[in-house]
Amino acid sequence: VMWLQSGIESFSDKVLKLMHKGVSALQNVQLLKWAQEYGVSLSYNILVGFAGEEDEDYDDIIRIMNRITHLPPPSGKATVVQVHRFSPFFCRPGDHGIVNIKADSYYKHLIPPSIINADEIAYFFNRELPTNAAVFRNINRLNDTIVKWKQSTRRMTAKLGADFIEVCTIDKTGKEVNIL
Repeated sequence: VMWLQSGIESFSDKVLKLMHKGVSALQNVQLLKWAQEYGVSLSYNILVGFAGEEDEDYDDIIRIMNRITHLPPPSGKATVVQVHRFSPFFCRPGDHGIVNIKADSYYKHLIPPSIINADEIAYFFNRELPTNAAVFRNINRLNDTIVKWKQSTRRMTAKLGADFIEVCTIDKTGKEVNIL
């Protein structure tokens, strides 16, 4: 395996529970560590905009991200989670705090409303987020952290022996510097 599109979508235990993800933030970090250890490239995204998120959840995610900049960063910026037909958000919106689902606006350009209501055939949907949702106060701060992580040159390696572990950082020239 050379590349993996992993299911890492948050570094907050609470937000992972809101998504019903079935993993913890620590397990997501562990996957990043294993991927780096075995030379597997990762693609993953951070999803936000779940009902029940609070400012503290973003603080937790950012705190963890700032501590793991030696591991592979997300593929892109944080994305507000979408509603797709057949997804739990679509099939059971009330269970997830989802309200006012409407077909994405571009459907009106694909199929005239006089032929069929886009809500009946769409796959991608928009939804209303409360104006006081934590995502609006924190997404820029989170994305700034992701950009800094992607620009970081900080890398670490660990060499394991029968009776030792040697942790090294890799400086900007690519030279290993023993730190432990």
